[in-house]
Amino acid sequence: MWARRAAKIRARRRSGGKLLPGWTCARCGGVTYEPHVNHIVPLNGNRPNLSCGHHQSNLEVLCRKPCHLAATAEQRAAGLIGAKGG
Repeated sequence: MWARRAAKIRARRRSGGKLLPGWTCARCGGVTYEPHVNHIVPLNGNRPNLSCGHHQSNLEVLCRKPCHLAATAEQRAAGLIGAKGG
């Protein structure tokens, strides 16, 4: 939730304080008005060598369904993030 809010704040700064009308999903190219920010390299709490995980280069804007849910499922299946609810 914090990452989404931070992305919106950065976007407002870049756009001169105006809220942008929509975001383009990095996966499907669709426009979303409720963007979800995804970590390309997931932060799982046990990655001491990943100190700058919130840098812009590690973030992408995705629509929630199906793109962010699919990206999370892929990362979970690859063992990059923990099990749901845990």
